[in-house]
Amino acid sequence: MKLYFLPGSCAMATHIVLNELGVPAEFVKVDRATRTTPDGENYYTVSPNGYVPALKLDDGNVLLENAAILPYVGDLKPEAGWMPQSGFARYRALEWLGYANMELHGNFRPFFAGVDEAAKEIFRKRLVTRYKRVDEALAKSPFLTGDRPIVADAYVHVVTRWAAGQNVDLSAYGNVAAFQERMAGRPAVQKTIKEEGLPA
Repeated sequence: MKLYFLPGSCAMATHIVLNELGVPAEFVKVDRATRTTPDGENYYTVSPNGYVPALKLDDGNVLLENAAILPYVGDLKPEAGWMPQSGFARYRALEWLGYANMELHGNFRPFFAGVDEAAKEIFRKRLVTRYKRVDEALAKSPFLTGDRPIVADAYVHVVTRWAAGQNVDLSAYGNVAAFQERMAGRPAVQKTIKEEGLPA
């Protein structure tokens, strides 16, 4: 299994969950400018989208998009609880994945697309509004749906790491800040940061 990633990108969520589960995988860094891998592979032959993540399975199948990859990886070790297996808990996990993808990640995307400062300010305000729901959920429990993390927690943690660098002021959300600290302290997250060559 290969996970194609850019350091600190949304692919980091899958990287974290793979490390949490102890699932062996090869982590392949994609060059941002050339969209090639260290061995010269053209990333567009892996993912026609050109962006990460992509998860290449041992049978040659490739999964794209966090909304598909994260549940797949969580299901590899159902006993670990990172992806609930049945009932309403599974739908709640999918709900949070959708929220992380559309309302959080989606509103961070323009910052990386070169929009002007006026547009960035619009998205900053949107993000502050969207994080209210996250903060309210985290007021009830240490993680989004309870006392243990699920795949959506990894996704929310990763995109929230981007806030300070984009001047998104989340200082009003103490529960989000405490969550970020909890996640950052997990050995699997620290291992991922090291493997991606990011500052500790």
